[in-house]
Amino acid sequence: MISQEERSLFPSCRLYHEEIGIHTLEFLYHFDPVHEKDVMNWIWNGLLKNTPHRSDKTGLANLMPGLNAQIFRTNAGFFLRMIVNPRVIVDGKDGYLGITDCGSNTLGLCRKKFDRYWKQRGIRSIRMKRCNLSRVDLCMSIEFDATFSVPMYLDLLKRTPHDGRYGLQTMENPEDDLHIFKIANGCRALVVYDKLYEQRRFAHDGFDCENLMRIEYQMYSKALYKLRRKQTLENDQELLSWMMAHVPEILCKGIAFCLVTDPYVNAEKIRACIQKETGWRQSTKDDLRQMQRELYRAKNYDEYLKRSAISVLSQEGSDDLPMEAIKPCRLDRKLKCYRDLKLCPACLRKGSGRFYLPSLYQLVCSVLSDHEKQCRAE
Repeated sequence: MISQEERSLFPSCRLYHEEIGIHTLEFLYHFDPVHEKDVMNWIWNGLLKNTPHRSDKTGLANLMPGLNAQIFRTNAGFFLRMIVNPRVIVDGKDGYLGITDCGSNTLGLCRKKFDRYWKQRGIRSIRMKRCNLSRVDLCMSIEFDATFSVPMYLDLLKRTPHDGRYGLQTMENPEDDLHIFKIANGCRALVVYDKLYEQRRFAHDGFDCENLMRIEYQMYSKALYKLRRKQTLENDQELLSWMMAHVPEILCKGIAFCLVTDPYVNAEKIRACIQKETGWRQSTKDDLRQMQRELYRAKNYDEYLKRSAISVLSQEGSDDLPMEAIKPCRLDRKLKCYRDLKLCPACLRKGSGRFYLPSLYQLVCSVLSDHEKQCRAE
């Protein structure tokens, strides 16, 4: 629970346009090599090959607003991959900046337009219910006032301890990398980015705020399969309906699973809290202060882990072991001590102008709680 005192220290923020739900869906359609070879060739030659809006980098062709597709081959045969933005399919250009809110009927309308698109082209076999759901991006945006710096918060996220099964992803352009945080593995990804920077980069206008941070929790095939089995759902359509009804819960649990959930304070506060603990050995206190200093100097948590692993290798003379086999010395115990302090070891930068910021988990939970109270009041 977030105390009233802590809540009073939060930056001024709210759920942008009261929307939380699905941003992107990905479907796979597997062609029957015996009966659908002609259908596949027609889709390639008639729709994908010569479309003026086909990406040379990804191979995705824009078939209509909100629907991009490509054909690719695996050991299992040929597949049609379709990236769907439900809001854009339903609302056209007016939906580009929005999210398929969990309280709307957008998903049902999207399904009808998706099916109608293929039917009008004489392809009756491709229907949304016959495709395999391979990715779902759950999404929300938080609006801040002009005094808040989204890149500053992303810097904190990059230095925040995360689940070791995830790896930090980086952008090729250093400037772009300042405006996005992404950790991912083969099952899931957590992405937080400066939405206004992204829109300016692609020359899109339309946001009516000064600072906007978008949060996406992406679930891929393995994660979706596990969730469907856990909830005993019959098919992908039931899974989508269930997810739409539980977006806030899934999003909050996903963030807590990926990242440390304790708040950020400055270095002086961390050191003072460590010093107050009379039951800890001096060596433990030294280790915790050292972790705080190294995380402050590091660009991200993965860099800190790498440096810690190299340090252990050097001390133990185990240069022949692979890096991934080395676990940073006493890392679990350090993180447990920081949990006991109820603080994140990644501290605020000097000159940030702040002495407290909530964790991403606290921030999202608080914004959603405020939104729920507002909905009840209305």
